[in-house]
Amino acid sequence: DALPIFDGGSYHSGTYFVNGTVWNNGNVPISGFDVSLSIIDPSNTQIYYSVETVGSVLMPGDGANVSFLPAWIISQPGQYRIRLRTVLLGDESPSNDEIEYMIQINGHDVGAIDIPNFTDGATYNSGTYQIDAVVKNFGNLQDNSVEVLCNVRDSVNAIVFTSIYTIPTINPGEEVAFTFATNWTTSIEDTYTIEVLTMLDNDYVSSNNL
Repeated sequence: DALPIFDGGSYHSGTYFVNGTVWNNGNVPISGFDVSLSIIDPSNTQIYYSVETVGSVLMPGDGANVSFLPAWIISQPGQYRIRLRTVLLGDESPSNDEIEYMIQINGHDVGAIDIPNFTDGATYNSGTYQIDAVVKNFGNLQDNSVEVLCNVRDSVNAIVFTSIYTIPTINPGEEVAFTFATNWTTSIEDTYTIEVLTMLDNDYVSSNNL
């Protein structure tokens, strides 16, 4: 009878090599059995699966460390379920073949989600415009003094306007709406792109910054 054990806890975003321990709780030697590792993300999707074989002989009461490959690269903060399972032919106590731990992955992640006073693809007259934006904290840690950059680019990708706004504090899950202090004035007919970019140094997910 092989019982898998895994240490749970709280971790930061990053790359991890996951190790587990299995024990022979029976009264006869065992060997040549598989141990599987499954990882389920906060959306209840299995994002990792690996199987390793314990080839050495485990005497009754002995344990063996199992290292899983490849490394687990964490894609987002949140709660993850780590599930270890042994597959032993003739296991007489299958009720303890699986164990699951919930671990917390902590991470910083803020991103721009809207520019509410402009519509993508719309046409506007020349003039002076304020630029509003909405930023969300997608992570599970509070962030302070978050700088947000606004650039306006013309049709040849030259920056014709720039402004920076600093969000004092943004809590996990919070959305913050604000207006950049400087207005954008345009008198030249052209096609313009408005970019709003969060600039958080330790942001783990950069794909949603813009």
